[in-house]
Amino acid sequence: AAQGALRLVPGFHSRLAAWDAAQPADRSSERPEGEAAAALDAEALLVGAAAASLVVWHSALPHGPAPNTQSAPRVSAYLSMLPVDAAPFLGAQRAADAPLSMADAGTLAYHEEQRQLVYGL
Repeated sequence: AAQGALRLVPGFHSRLAAWDAAQPADRSSERPEGEAAAALDAEALLVGAAAASLVVWHSALPHGPAPNTQSAPRVSAYLSMLPVDAAPFLGAQRAADAPLSMADAGTLAYHEEQRQLVYGL
């Protein structure tokens, strides 16, 4: 954990749509700021794992590394998986026939009706 273990907010994916609707319209599209960021930070938990462990999480969970307080760097590798039919959920600015890439993983729209279509939930 001292090398910057993963931190995430468990269960946030199930309340993302409601949280998003409650945020100010002029907020950053990149990441929460101010009180919203502080509230998520307070909920974040460390995910400790041994070296060479595989940790899997839903991309709609707020996540990031804890501070690395050691002299050695934290080494990570990321793999992203998308449903083969995810293209319609990536937004109108993107051509529907463009191939999916890792960069698309964090851009899926997780609104209730789309979640129903993609995940059957």
